[in-house]
Amino acid sequence: MSIRILLLLPLTLFFSCSESKDSEVVYDSSAITNYQWKLTSFKTSQPIDLNKDGISSTDMILEFDCMETQTLSFYSNVDLTPGFFNDMGNFSMSGNTSGNITAIECFDDSNESMSSTVWLGRIKMLNENTAEFLYETTLRGTPLGDFQPFKRIFTITNNKLQRVDIESFPTTFNASINQWDKSLITITREFSKIQN
Repeated sequence: MSIRILLLLPLTLFFSCSESKDSEVVYDSSAITNYQWKLTSFKTSQPIDLNKDGISSTDMILEFDCMETQTLSFYSNVDLTPGFFNDMGNFSMSGNTSGNITAIECFDDSNESMSSTVWLGRIKMLNENTAEFLYETTLRGTPLGDFQPFKRIFTITNNKLQRVDIESFPTTFNASINQWDKSLITITREFSKIQN
């Protein structure tokens, strides 16, 4: 009898000490979700002449000021988890069927043939100042090609929402084939609050 109790004791301790999903810490997202945010800074780790005016810069908003029309806004899903809209604004990068970028431009709202891409997704707070954004689809439905949901990490720093990524981005225009060559570079985006 005492041998059975001793054999069962480690199992009891194992199951009683294992962490349940219900005890997972849930962080308040209101520091992010109570506001609408506007892109105010877009810096690259290397100078790029994105607007092809002969002057390279690491500040992409100097290259295309319409990048500042990009916004982030939030809503509650049916299950009360926070969701987001990432409206890319009046900045457009378009390409060919091979996925190569052939045009980078600003458009105005009067151009009916152009419309802003709006990403939809969910947010999971990782701690008090950091959130994981899961980009799931666009308002127009799933984009063409083999779309897979992707994640981006945003951090609140000095009252700004910041995202730092290493990503493939157009760095040099190849005029002989009329498309942009891409390189892996570090991009830092900052969003500022625009409304309560």
